[in-house]
Amino acid sequence: MRRAGAEHGFSLISAIFVLVFVSLTAAAMLNLVATERRSASMAILGTRALHAASAGVDWAVAKIAATPTACPAASFTLSEGALSGFDVSVTCSFTEHVEDTRTVNTFRITSSAELGSHGDADHVSRSVQATIVGEP
Repeated sequence: MRRAGAEHGFSLISAIFVLVFVSLTAAAMLNLVATERRSASMAILGTRALHAASAGVDWAVAKIAATPTACPAASFTLSEGALSGFDVSVTCSFTEHVEDTRTVNTFRITSSAELGSHGDADHVSRSVQATIVGEP
């Protein structure tokens, strides 16, 4: 014959096990959410860096359009909108050659954009290259 109160201890152990399991699952989910948030934030910063580097190429193309024989190069920090704070460095190489009787100018533009410093948690950088070929 069993006593009626002998099963109360088993219920307590089961309840504690369920609470521990649910707590560990919740902690794992919070860690997963934090990792996903960080990943999404870095993806957004990477996209912004790509647009900042593209802005450097656009700047160089505008300079070339104004002076087709000059190869622009500069470093500057963007200060407007979503690209504010990005350091952009534009380099350019220029070659001139003759095809048949035409003179052709070739500009090779490299633009790099960076936010933060190496080792920072939010450091991001991207580079874009473009080649422009045309007559002077």
